[in-house]
Amino acid sequence: MQHLFQANRLLILQAISDADKGDVALSVKRLSEDISALRKQLKNADTLVGKMLFKGIISNSIDALSLLIHEYNIPFGDEIAPLLPVEHDLTTAMSREFTMHSSLFRNLDRNSEFFEMEGSNPAWYTRIFLKPNMSINQAFLAYENIAARSTLEQTVFADIDFENVEMSYFSLVFFRNSAGRILNNIATPQYAQYTASLFDLNAKIALFNQIVGKAELLVDLGYIQNPYYKTGGTAYYSDDGKSICLTGPLEDEKKRRCLRVKL
Repeated sequence: MQHLFQANRLLILQAISDADKGDVALSVKRLSEDISALRKQLKNADTLVGKMLFKGIISNSIDALSLLIHEYNIPFGDEIAPLLPVEHDLTTAMSREFTMHSSLFRNLDRNSEFFEMEGSNPAWYTRIFLKPNMSINQAFLAYENIAARSTLEQTVFADIDFENVEMSYFSLVFFRNSAGRILNNIATPQYAQYTASLFDLNAKIALFNQIVGKAELLVDLGYIQNPYYKTGGTAYYSDDGKSICLTGPLEDEKKRRCLRVKL
C-alpha cells in the first residue's frame, strides 16, 4: 500500500515541476485525471484499509491541485463531483472487519493459554470470563451500527451524539463476559473517525468547488457552505493562513477538512 502513496507523491512532484517550467495546464490536467482515477478505486475498495488509503491520496491530490490553481492564477471551470454514497459506504469493509474480529474470539474459546503462555487452565475456567458467542453478538451490533452511519446523509451524520453512542454496545453484560468486553474495546478502533474522514473528504471537495472559481481569496468566508450543516458561516483560515478549513462533528487534528490555498 505504501507504494501507492509514493507514486502519488511522485505524480504531485512532477506536476509541480511541470508548472515551474511553464506547463501549468498539463499539471492541472494530470492531477485532475489522477483524482478521477482514484475516485474509481475508492468506489471499488472493499476493505477499510483500501478506503482509507484512497481517501488519503485523493485528499493530497486535491490540495496539490488547489495550490497550483491559486499560485498560478489558473482559470478552472470544472468542479469535482461530491462523493457518491457508494464511495463513503463502509458496509462491505465493516463486514470484513467483523469477520476478522469474530475469528479472534473463536480462536480464544476454551484456550488454555488465555491468561498466560503455556498455561494449563481448564476450558471451563476460561469460559467464566470469556463467552465468545456473546462477545461476537455484541461486536456485530457495533459493526452494524458503524456501517449504517456511513450510509447516512452528511447532515444526519453530523447530528449523531458520538460521545454517548460510540461502542456503547460493549458496555453491556460486563460481569457475565468481562474479558469479552475488554477485548472488544481493545480490538475495535474508534471507527467513527474513519467514517468521519470520508465525510471530511467530501467537505474538502465542497471547499474546493466554492473557492477555485474566485479571482482572489476573500477575507470573509461566510459565503462558503458546509456539507455537514444546512447553514453557512463555518469556514475559517488556518492559523498559518495557508489553508481554509471547515468545522465538523468530530475533532480534526489531521486537518482533513482543510484545503491548501497558499504555499
